[in-house]
Amino acid sequence: MFKAREIVENMSEQELVDLVRDLIRIPSHAEAKGQENKIAHFLADKLEKEDVDVRLQEVEDDRFNVIGTIKGAGKGRSLILNGHLDTVPPSPHIIDPYHPRVRDGKLYGKGAADMKGAIGAMAYSLIVMKRSDIALDGDLTFTGVIGEESPGHGGTGYLVEYGPKADMAIVGEPTDLKIVVAHKGVDRIKISIKGKAAHSSTPQRGVNAISKTAKFIRVVEEDLIPELSKRKHNLLGSPTISIGLIKGGMNPNTVPDNCVVQIDRRWIPGESPSTIMREFEDILNHLKGSDPEFKAELERMEYLKEIPHGPLEIPEDHHIVRALKKSLRKMGLSPEISGISGWTDAALLSSQAKIPTVVFGPGNLAQAHSDVEFISIDSLLTATKIYILTALEVCTRNSATEGK
Repeated sequence: MFKAREIVENMSEQELVDLVRDLIRIPSHAEAKGQENKIAHFLADKLEKEDVDVRLQEVEDDRFNVIGTIKGAGKGRSLILNGHLDTVPPSPHIIDPYHPRVRDGKLYGKGAADMKGAIGAMAYSLIVMKRSDIALDGDLTFTGVIGEESPGHGGTGYLVEYGPKADMAIVGEPTDLKIVVAHKGVDRIKISIKGKAAHSSTPQRGVNAISKTAKFIRVVEEDLIPELSKRKHNLLGSPTISIGLIKGGMNPNTVPDNCVVQIDRRWIPGESPSTIMREFEDILNHLKGSDPEFKAELERMEYLKEIPHGPLEIPEDHHIVRALKKSLRKMGLSPEISGISGWTDAALLSSQAKIPTVVFGPGNLAQAHSDVEFISIDSLLTATKIYILTALEVCTRNSATEGK
């Protein structure tokens, strides 16, 4: 009987840090040449050299998910470790974003926290497991996916349709090693308000679309937002609205005949895309009824029409949650259950692929997309060990983590 301590001790801090440094060195954002192509091939080569079964899954032309698997005997539960290969583009204020450096126990560089740290930890956990020559009952799979940071289905949306499938999954977004069992859904709403152009010296001859938009915003802020604040989720709090973009008019000497508003709407379990749209429809219908000159069209942003980006919610007593709790305790840590306001691919895996999924990873969300991004090396090591222990707990029928 193999022992968990022997497995987690069969790992090298330096090897793990070097792997994450190599990942940081590779630009993998929407403006980089080839986007995630180079990092996908790097990871595939790394896993293949360790005799992990690996394949590149083409999602779009020359953009690939990386699928690495340690096959089980087909007699136990299967687990996916999922993370995105892409980052946001670096800010022009960042000096040397792709030259990682270690200082005071932290690894600095673009994507360190979001989420090349977790990608490295997940990939390395498979490498350690493979070297340990463990006979698993169920499959352990790493999925490094494209396009999470840009609008669209992304690589996880492709997994939903084409697999691989599993009994449960962990998405490695930075959670400070908290077990996130719930997060909000996201909807993006576009309202196009129509007016009538006229010369600014005779504004009475036109219909000012910006002024009409101001009426709409006033109702949203004074009526809808207070109503949303009455809805509560024990981990997520209330739904939110953020008016993120307003664009209208051409120049100061013309009454604007159009104005577009884009809204970010975060929603909680119990709400739905249809009820969200109805709330905005009710406001527009009210304004049209009280103002004959008010004309507006409402639509959902294009990339959310096909696959809704709904909330995540998984029972706190689900096997994957219990397995993570057990692994954390074996590391001398107190498990903490949490919820977050942001959206992750875990919602797609859970609601669309029907794979119960939690979010759990190293690093702090406050570092994500920041100009000075870093991840604690201790959290990298701990996360890797937790992924290994949890995989043993899930993918073996008997508790492989006995004999700690």
